[in-house]
Amino acid sequence: MTAPLGALLVSPADTVGRTVIAPVQVPAGLLAALIGTPCFVWLLWRSRARAMP
Repeated sequence: MTAPLGALLVSPADTVGRTVIAPVQVPAGLLAALIGTPCFVWLLWRSRARAMP
């Protein structure tokens, strides 16, 4: 499940990174981190909220 989700994250990040600022490429990893970090923090927050009584 991780591989398809990773592909769904990196493919659009690469496409956006190549087209947003046309002559300059933004690294796909940077865009993926900008998208993935808030998702990861939200998942951590949600799992800790469920664990607390």
